[in-house]
Amino acid sequence: MAMQVLAWITCAKRALTTVELQTALAVEIGESDFDKSNLSDPIDIVSVCAGLVTIDEQSNVIRLVHYTTQEFFERNQSTWFPNANCYIGSICVTYLSMDIFKTGHCQTREELTSRVNHHPFGVYAAHFWSYHIRERESDGEQYIGEEAIIELLLDGPKVNSCVQIMDNVDRQLPPYEVRFRNKDYLPITTQLATAMHLAAYFDLLDVIRKLISAGGPVDCVDATGMTPLSWATQRNHPDVIILLLANGANPNIKDNRGMTPLFFATRSGHERALQLLLEGNGDLLHNDDMDRPLLHASARSGSEEVARLLLKHGLSAHAEDDDGHTPLFLAASIGHLNLVQLFVDWDRDIETQSIELDTSMSAAAQSGHEAIVQFLLNRGADPNNSHLQNFTPLMYASVSANASVVQLLLDWGVDLEIKDDRGLTALSHAVMGRSTESVIQLLLEKGADINTKDNASRGVVFYAASENRYNNLTVLFTSTNIRDIHHPDLYGRTPLHVAATRGHLQSVLTLLKSDGVDREAQDEFSCTPLSDAVVRKRSDVVKALETFSETSSQLAFESVDEATSQLEVEVDCDICGVDILKGEAFYYCTICSGADFDICEVCYHLGARCLDSSHQMGLRHERDLDPWSH
Repeated sequence: MAMQVLAWITCAKRALTTVELQTALAVEIGESDFDKSNLSDPIDIVSVCAGLVTIDEQSNVIRLVHYTTQEFFERNQSTWFPNANCYIGSICVTYLSMDIFKTGHCQTREELTSRVNHHPFGVYAAHFWSYHIRERESDGEQYIGEEAIIELLLDGPKVNSCVQIMDNVDRQLPPYEVRFRNKDYLPITTQLATAMHLAAYFDLLDVIRKLISAGGPVDCVDATGMTPLSWATQRNHPDVIILLLANGANPNIKDNRGMTPLFFATRSGHERALQLLLEGNGDLLHNDDMDRPLLHASARSGSEEVARLLLKHGLSAHAEDDDGHTPLFLAASIGHLNLVQLFVDWDRDIETQSIELDTSMSAAAQSGHEAIVQFLLNRGADPNNSHLQNFTPLMYASVSANASVVQLLLDWGVDLEIKDDRGLTALSHAVMGRSTESVIQLLLEKGADINTKDNASRGVVFYAASENRYNNLTVLFTSTNIRDIHHPDLYGRTPLHVAATRGHLQSVLTLLKSDGVDREAQDEFSCTPLSDAVVRKRSDVVKALETFSETSSQLAFESVDEATSQLEVEVDCDICGVDILKGEAFYYCTICSGADFDICEVCYHLGARCLDSSHQMGLRHERDLDPWSH
């Protein structure tokens, strides 16, 4: 038994737990039942190895005492354990063929957990039997023949058991990672996969040949509609792909998601597999059920070789998918500089627009991919180009706090005062976004207008207060160019109004310490910051407004707990700025901004309406009910 123990420890594909090793040693090759009386005591397993192995109490693994011993046996495996792979593979196949798995895959997750707990060696056997079989020694002792392997693979229930264990324990099978794992019930009649699928997955060429010779179909489908060709493609087994195609496999069969083998090759970045499929008449123009073209999948994967191959076959780097995205846009957004360079160099068109964002450079700027922004600028992209909602690359970089990209664009001489559809500049976005004070300082040092106003006459102080960016308020207040800090908007609401309404105590305290603050300022609805705070039940803010002093403000600053709300926000009121929670009723203008002008119930009952009195107001409870939702 000592040599068997050492063979398992040295040649196994991963370390076995004590229970797994006990079970493996107890299996009798060729037997259909497991005899528990064969189980050895862990102490006996250690003792027969004459001090070479020990039980690692922390990991519950029986291992060699010293790593140098492990290295010695691994270097001399062919001498000490010449038939190890054949022996281990045969043990695994025998175990998976036992009657304990003849009922097929488990119907519930509880049953599966129980099976794995009661038969833990099944996890190792299901995952690694084929690796040992493939690597077995051709001239050594053959413990088990291919007939036994084929017999196992042709046993549908046992194949189901194997596939389910592989998928649900270590998530080895991508086809099932979403569709099965999160379900509590699996129909017992479902055929998860076939012999041909597993043979293709594990790169067992001889087994595939015998299955085909016996009349096995090459285009059989698993429970998700995938063929063996898809399995082989996803695992990148070129020889299996060649064999299946030579025997009539169809490279254009779609699975339940509309994905063909070409999609799996492209998404996984397997150039050789893709080339073989194309030579086998694979259709490049098949989109999946989400209308995602192949080149878009390659843009996501980042494989330059795959993308180049698709381009050579005539696909366009600037064709849009169903979302209006191009491969160039996706590569820029994700950060694949090599693909951006490839797509641009292929036809020199970098001014491609998309529906969701304005340009590929904006996508790169938003994600903070400085090198891509630099590359596109060098190739002639317009840094002031704006499209969707008139957002510019600088706005995206500013709101996302990508300081290096902001600096790059500023050095390039971009226009800081371009406004989006709402009248906001890059500085406006920076003060209310995730930007740090350093980004705001960069913009101010380059001459950004600190006194800019948007379409509602709201300035940067208003937006910093609205989003409780009190550190940004401090930066703004130190500027010598700032004027009229407490400028009211079109509704007469000041920054203090919006901070009080939204319950932003730190911003309220910062504003109260600033010059010219008016705690009694009334908006167009005769509301003061204090009355807003009272109506909204902002008790901390009410107290601060009633009792403000320099000392109390500092104490309040130190005691505030800015816990993030777990409530789901539907929209915010365009008058007072308060969050309207999901399920709460609110009013909206049926005309302005595509029905995207929202008023909370409090403001509506105070008399707030659209500035155009001829516009009709509607009532709703969910944004999704409106066809103009975005």
